Amino acid sequence: MMLLMFATEKNLPPFHQAMRDEFQKGGSYGSVLLTCIGLVGLILAVYFLQKWYDDSQGVKDVSSSPAKLFGELLKKLCLSPESRELLSQIARDREIANPTAILISSHLFDSHASAWVGNQSGEDRTERLAQIRALLFGGDGP
Repeated sequence: MMLLMFATEKNLPPFHQAMRDEFQKGGSYGSVLLTCIGLVGLILAVYFLQKWYDDSQGVKDVSSSPAKLFGELLKKLCLSPESRELLSQIARDREIANPTAILISSHLFDSHASAWVGNQSGEDRTERLAQIRALLFGGDGP
């Protein structure tokens, strides 16, 4: 319907009139090719403008990596750098595939933290982990 209106419109800008006339004459491969290239160029321009805008606004794509998502969530939780490093170390040492899970499940947090503490020698970090657990989930722990 829109194409029909475009083909019969009398008050078109000169560029649109020229395009309409070219296609009514049967067009040439060159004009069709130029139109397609123009459309692809327009789509690419919109894509790159949107990407540039997202970057300037601080929008980050963290969906492609569980580790990136975990890191971004640790920052958003306003944990101290030491607490973030401790949780990251637990996730690394325990080889957790999706470390974000320990931030949303108190059961998973407790099981990974206690297993990690059990494998550590030297400084006992049980107290610090209890503080982090209280911040994340509330309460005193298991």
